[in-house]
Amino acid sequence: MKKAAPVRTIVTHGANFHPDDLFAVSAALLWVKKTRPAGEKWKVIRSLDPKVWAEASILLDIGFTHNASKNRFDHHQEGGAGKRKSGVPYAAFGLFWKKYGKVIAGSKAVADSLDTSFVAGLDAFDNGVDVYRTLNEDASPYLFLDYIRDEISGIQEDAAGKKNYDPTFMKLIPLAQRIITLKIAKAKMRVQANKIIAKAYAKAKDKRIIVTEKYAPRDSSDFPKVLFYIYRHPRGNWAVETVPIRKGTTETKVSLPKKWRGKRDEDLAAVSGVPDAVFCHLSGFLGAAKTKESAVRMAYLAIAKGDKA
Repeated sequence: MKKAAPVRTIVTHGANFHPDDLFAVSAALLWVKKTRPAGEKWKVIRSLDPKVWAEASILLDIGFTHNASKNRFDHHQEGGAGKRKSGVPYAAFGLFWKKYGKVIAGSKAVADSLDTSFVAGLDAFDNGVDVYRTLNEDASPYLFLDYIRDEISGIQEDAAGKKNYDPTFMKLIPLAQRIITLKIAKAKMRVQANKIIAKAYAKAKDKRIIVTEKYAPRDSSDFPKVLFYIYRHPRGNWAVETVPIRKGTTETKVSLPKKWRGKRDEDLAAVSGVPDAVFCHLSGFLGAAKTKESAVRMAYLAIAKGDKA
């Protein structure tokens, strides 16, 4: 009689859960799908039993040990499991991504970009580290964490007064995998876009204004001298876009002049002195003209004016 193939397990803790363990498990499943033979059997288990942990093929966010060579990824032990250069400590998702992110994302550059823009933020929360401030207590962003809390709050108690978190956790795995996949695609675009921006930056005589033939998603912190990005908008005009003073804020280094804001076409042309200026956003972060030359002129006029949002 043929012996049944062993079932390999991805194990995390039972009971309540957070984005960290959900995304760690989801990333592990993506790694399995990408690297393991099609006939190999894998199972996700949520357990608080140390005996189950000991048998795990991959153990995430539990076990009080970080040993990447043995696929043990926890950060709750004394001393934690290390920090990034940014100072953000690793949680289970980040520890797994540190080892397998390159394989899942397709390259180290994309994996590193995703760690900075996505993974580190989830790790920070799970370690109790604040990474942003809410400026208005009555208007805070709705985070993925909030969505998970809403899902958990909807879990009903059974007759014994207990909650079964497992079905909700398993239900959310495809969503978390979809988010990781989308983030990888975006990171790939950003890595490629930064090459385009770097090339344009190197060619630019005035590093304050960078011109590209089309929009390129970028990390402006890589080019600190830039005040405006100019590119051909999908609608056909040339966009004039400001640069935030830092990540995570809408405050810009220089904005389009206040008297331009909210105006368009003839009204904007008259007040700006740029004949084919066609649009200026009400907040002053974005404008447009029919030609590249006029878009560049709008940027220089804004720099001369020196308005802030």
